[in-house]
Parts: sequence; C-alpha cells; structure tokens
Amino acid sequence: SLSRSLKGPALEMGLRGVIVNQSRKAEVFDQYHDTLEVLNSNLERIVLEGVGLPGFNWRSNADLQTLFYDRLRIPVITRGGRPTVNRDALEKMESYLIARPIVSHLQAMRDIGKKIGVLKTEIDPDGRIRTSYNIAGTSTGRFSSSFSEFGTGGNLQNVEESLRSIFISDPGYKF
Repeated sequence: SLSRSLKGPALEMGLRGVIVNQSRKAEVFDQYHDTLEVLNSNLERIVLEGVGLPGFNWRSNADLQTLFYDRLRIPVITRGGRPTVNRDALEKMESYLIARPIVSHLQAMRDIGKKIGVLKTEIDPDGRIRTSYNIAGTSTGRFSSSFSEFGTGGNLQNVEESLRSIFISDPGYKF
C-alpha cells in the first residue's frame, strides 16, 4: 500500500532533520524583535494619547477588553457566552473606524509573536531541527507533523516563507 511505502522516507526525513543556520536565525529573531518593539511603542502611544489608557498591555485579554468594550464602547463580541478579543473578534472590530489602527497593530504584533515562537523552537545539539511525520495524519491523505521522537522541533510543514531563510539544505541537496 502507499502508506506502507511512505514509512521509510517519512522516518528518514524525521531522523535527518534540517540544518538551522544559527547566525541567520539570530538575525531574523532580532529583526522581528525590533519590529515588535516599534509596533508596541506605537500602540502604547495610540492607546495612551488617543484613549487615555496608561499602562496598557497588549497581551492582556483584560486590558484589551477594557480598551475595546469599556473605553471605545464597541459592542461586546462573545464566544461561548463570554467576551472575547480573539482573532475573529478583532476582524469584526475592524469595521469600526475608531478601532482600526489598534486592531491593525494587534494583528501585526500577534503574527510577529507567532514567528518569534517558531524561532524559539528547540533545536537538537547537532544544529538540526526535527519533526515527526505521521503518514496517516489527515483525512485527505497528506502528512501531518509534530514534535520529533526526541521531544524537540515541531510542525515544520507550515513554516512561513519569511522564516525559511534560517534553514540550510544538506551538502549535495536542494530545497
């Protein structure tokens, strides 16, 4: 069967892993960190000068709910009967002109936070990142992936293009 013939290549890919260029990884991390700091500074200024809310923490759901629902008086968006400021709620809030610049900053900052999370993924001592491929992982017949058998790495199938520059192909191989 097809799945049986894929076991060998999937195991080989998982065990081999991918070489990570540590210096490039540090550069990309610093770029994202710097961008996040600029966005955070801009957002703090918008919230303080525009709304009068000092000490705002964009990672705090309570602060976000206070900002949007109490200060900006946007109708409360709920999920499971409780107020939410998740991605779907933020997308709905974009229709309110007063919330648009704040929502734009938050979405950009959350996206950068996810990229920084990928860059913080544990790498094995040999400088490679690994994943475990599951050949029967989806109903569509595609592979799924997760942490390696060693408990490191993660899902390498959805690494965004802007993060791919940290990976190096093995000598004699191409991506």
